[in-house]
Amino acid sequence: MDDVSTGAIVPAVVKQPSVDSGSEVDKEEIIEFDRDDEMFATAGVSRRIKVFNFSTIVNEPPEAHCPVVEISTRSKLSCLSWNKHTKNHIASSDYEGTVFVWDVNTRQSVMEYEEHEKRVWSVDYSRQEPSMLVSGSDDCKVRTLYIISS
Repeated sequence: MDDVSTGAIVPAVVKQPSVDSGSEVDKEEIIEFDRDDEMFATAGVSRRIKVFNFSTIVNEPPEAHCPVVEISTRSKLSCLSWNKHTKNHIASSDYEGTVFVWDVNTRQSVMEYEEHEKRVWSVDYSRQEPSMLVSGSDDCKVRTLYIISS
């Protein structure tokens, strides 16, 4: 394979096995890298967050292209955002108007925000304030959300 650091295009396919090819089960519309570009997550209408090791995807044969973490969610997802300071936290927004913060190590939700009345299209962490994230929704509202440490 070509060296990724040279800017060369490295063809890699993340295969998602599905019993119904082309259905909502295997569609992943969202891709987000972690802060160190070591991992990336995919999500979408499949109701799953899948985390992959980037190095494995570009350096190993397609048979090895499997998620290292998979998190099931209760609704279709519209956006992902890795925390810029806490490497194992990723936020998701969904079609039901909820924002979740997930711990990818435990595969558990650490925070849940039901601040919107309609689908939340976007969520993003602040680069300056690690406990703050912002969400935008079809309800025409932008919400500032804070992670409260216990």
